[in-house]
Amino acid sequence: MTEFALALPLLCLLCLAGLEIANLSIAYLTVNSIAIKTADNAARVRTSIDETDINDIFFGAKLMGQKIDFARNGRIILSSIEPVMSSGSTPTVVNQYIRWQRCTGANAANSTHGAEGDGASGTAQASGYGLSGGPKITAARNTAVMLAEVVYAYQPLFSNRWFGPITIRTSQTVTVRERSDQAMKNEASLSNNQRMLCSNPHAA
Repeated sequence: MTEFALALPLLCLLCLAGLEIANLSIAYLTVNSIAIKTADNAARVRTSIDETDINDIFFGAKLMGQKIDFARNGRIILSSIEPVMSSGSTPTVVNQYIRWQRCTGANAANSTHGAEGDGASGTAQASGYGLSGGPKITAARNTAVMLAEVVYAYQPLFSNRWFGPITIRTSQTVTVRERSDQAMKNEASLSNNQRMLCSNPHAA
């Protein structure tokens, strides 16, 4: 009994730590799944893409993150990376730019790649977007790449004293297929407050 009493606190600590690690692993998997699905769903929209499509995609992403309270503690930044073509009889890709960008989630994190309109002029992004030393994201002629960046402030089961505050950040890219018009439409005439603009406050 004495030995058990001495070992019990350590066993309880190990048990709680195991539960916390399992919860953290689930959060990582969920955030990564949200990024993959957001980029893929945006890339699957055919013919043209509309503000209502973005609202539907983000609504589905938030449903995926309900168990980790993603809407209140996370943020999705969806960007359309497209090529800038040279003028002339045989146009070539001279740069990459972010044509449009939409966001959702109460977390105030920003994109690590840039904001809407970046790269529209010049050749600074000719090699593509990406972190220094890492792979670059480039869109081929007549298409676009959907870049989904997902940020989540991890919510511990018990306490953040063990690991400290943790921010999970991941990104996924999917090339658009079967969409000839990459411009963002607003056929329903949504107001700026109804659109998922990154400058808007996004409540949970």
